[in-house]
Amino acid sequence: MSRKLAGSAIAGALGLLVAFAPAPRHALGRDGGPKITERPQISGTAETGWTLTATRGRWQGNPPPTPTYQWLRCSGSSPGTCGNIAGANGLSYAPSAEDVGLRLR
Repeated sequence: MSRKLAGSAIAGALGLLVAFAPAPRHALGRDGGPKITERPQISGTAETGWTLTATRGRWQGNPPPTPTYQWLRCSGSSPGTCGNIAGANGLSYAPSAEDVGLRLR
C-alpha cells in the first residue's frame, strides 16, 4: 500500500540541493558559482513504493563543473526546516515511510 506525501511537496515544489567542488575564479558565474543553463527537473509519483527521478541539468563553467546531488526531507515549507536524507545523493529517490506527511526537496 502506498502513502502520499504532504500536499504539493512533490508536485512542483521539489528541488534538489546541487553542490559543486570549488572551481577557479575565472570559471565562475557572475554570483561566484557555476552558471546553470538547464535546471534539473524531477518527475515521478510522490508516494511510498514509487521512485522520484531527477534529470542532471546543464551547467557551464571552465573547467566544466561536476555537480553532486542531495535529496532533503523538510518538516515545513521553508528550506530552513530541511535536513539531508542519509544516502539519498543520486538522481533518484524512493520515498519511504519516514517521508509520509513531510515535504521533499
